[in-house]
Amino acid sequence: MMRNSKLVIAVLAAFFMMSTVFIGASWDSSHMTALNLQNDRSTIASASSIVIDGNLSTDEWSTAQHKVQWYMDADPENSDGFNYMYVDEDPYNLYIALDLCSDQTNDEDGEWVGLWMNTNETATAYDIDWEMALNNGMESLLHDVDNDKTIEYFDNDAPLILYTHWPNEWIAVNGTYEGNQNDILYDDNVYLNVTSEFNGTHYVYRLDIEADFHDFFRFFKDLYAENVMRTAFWVRSQHNVSIDEHFLSVSDSQGNLNPDIKIPMGTGTSEIYDVLDIYRENFTSDTTLRFSMNGVNSAPFNTSFDYQRIIAYANTTTSLGDGSVYPYATIRNYDIAWSFGPTENNASDHRSFEIKIPKSELEGYSMDTDLGIVAGGYGTLASWPNTHNWVYANTTLTGIPETDSTEYVSFSMLMKGWTPPSAPILEAITSPDPDGNVLVNWNDDAEVENWTIYRHSSEITELNVESATAIASGLIESQFNDTGLSDGTYWYAVAAIDSFGYSHLSNSMSVTVELPATTTTTTTSTIPPIDQQLILIIGGAGAVAILVVVIVILRKR
Repeated sequence: MMRNSKLVIAVLAAFFMMSTVFIGASWDSSHMTALNLQNDRSTIASASSIVIDGNLSTDEWSTAQHKVQWYMDADPENSDGFNYMYVDEDPYNLYIALDLCSDQTNDEDGEWVGLWMNTNETATAYDIDWEMALNNGMESLLHDVDNDKTIEYFDNDAPLILYTHWPNEWIAVNGTYEGNQNDILYDDNVYLNVTSEFNGTHYVYRLDIEADFHDFFRFFKDLYAENVMRTAFWVRSQHNVSIDEHFLSVSDSQGNLNPDIKIPMGTGTSEIYDVLDIYRENFTSDTTLRFSMNGVNSAPFNTSFDYQRIIAYANTTTSLGDGSVYPYATIRNYDIAWSFGPTENNASDHRSFEIKIPKSELEGYSMDTDLGIVAGGYGTLASWPNTHNWVYANTTLTGIPETDSTEYVSFSMLMKGWTPPSAPILEAITSPDPDGNVLVNWNDDAEVENWTIYRHSSEITELNVESATAIASGLIESQFNDTGLSDGTYWYAVAAIDSFGYSHLSNSMSVTVELPATTTTTTTSTIPPIDQQLILIIGGAGAVAILVVVIVILRKR
């Protein structure tokens, strides 16, 4: 009896040991699966770890997509040698660092830094091509380091610069005219002729010319047109007879003459050259002006024009050094910082810049093309002779206003044109079915590569998502059926994974599982002697196997 009891105890001990191994293996497998899902999950983040503070930390830029160097022949106050540019990005921003090892004077007086970028491989051959493509494939950023601000396009303290336009359309309010624009281009005795008409009391002519300042400029039309300060109307005219009155005025958009403007013009038969100024306060609008030439006489007359032109005087553009003629910044939303000290590239103190540009600023940013960059600034002597302006680029065919700089360097940037998916929206979760299965649904999004679904005991947020359980990943359908749940309250959230591995977390929804109560059936049986009692079945295939072994042993006794 004692022997048999020991045998039963030994078998029981073996059973519990094996059960422990099975349960442990089963738990470890489930736990490891959860860990693997956690490790495979993309970090829920939206930006690079680069901090824009001007200090080129090795950790920050060690994984940059591009690091390039160029040699700078600096002035005597600085140092000849290699300088470096880093280029990196995340889906939201473009990051550029300039390690100007040659710039070893910590003097910000007059200092500036600029970037010119070609975002869709726009072909450029001349300066005009660059300006006309700005905000449409070409972008520029210019920062005044000295005053820590974006460089404005116009310099209000500089002299006005003139732009000429020849009238190409006349409005005959009174009288009639014969001729065209070619007749008034040159002083060549080829005339545009006007015949007066009777208005009931006098013979008159009125010839209006409407000037839209946008027509005066090749590029930056809106900017220039809005900054025209005054105009000059140059005209050479004569009459077939001397007339009583001849004057220049302006009118409003309805054609009403301004009674305060009546500038005399020649009234005789000899050709007279008049230069007539109209100032901004008398413009028809901010960007237009309607000139009105008027002749009055008691008898019929003709007026002939041999030459006409309109000159618009606009604020001049800012000039940087001897090279940058049109320093216009299309990028106004950016972060920039700089420092003066050593870096991993050079132990001497020198100037360094860090710049972050939101990709929303790059209107022509195209995914299937390379990014071209030209970097330039003030601080050392490099590409612009006899100045302290430097530039880094690639060829002698520029396409930017810097006459001595070279064309952009191309960089392959795989994330260009990235459109982030919206954060998923989880639908309200309906009650689970009787087996404890929960169906979770959310909205679809064409920008999503796949989804990962999380489950947790409390609401899931960006702060605690790392502690939630990733129950499924790589999902390509916008729903998931979570099965075999026991009683309790469960919170769910789903992360949309984009094509670059970034996650975008949804809202969190909860559901409570309450399984139906189970019915227990009681049966009565005769209890056998102690040495024939069967081991209590704890459950599972392992327990059944042990039971068979015990029965065999008892029968051999």
